[in-house]
Amino acid sequence: MFGLDTAIAIHDDVEAAVAQATFEGKGPKHAIAIAQAKMDARSKEGVLTAAPHPFALAKAVYKAWSKAQRDWEGWD
Repeated sequence: MFGLDTAIAIHDDVEAAVAQATFEGKGPKHAIAIAQAKMDARSKEGVLTAAPHPFALAKAVYKAWSKAQRDWEGWD
């Protein structure tokens, strides 16, 4: 279980990773790698004290990716 600050940091990393991968023209697998790198950097800084399981991270990225695609295509 994560604290609220950790959950917000993870959410921010996932959203930023999806935006960056979309901007670069890459897919969700690239977004997962970006999100993992962002979380590793936060862990080294001591900001992020716990990280999600890799499968949970992948699920969060794919959910954010899907939402971003729907928003972009106007399905909302």
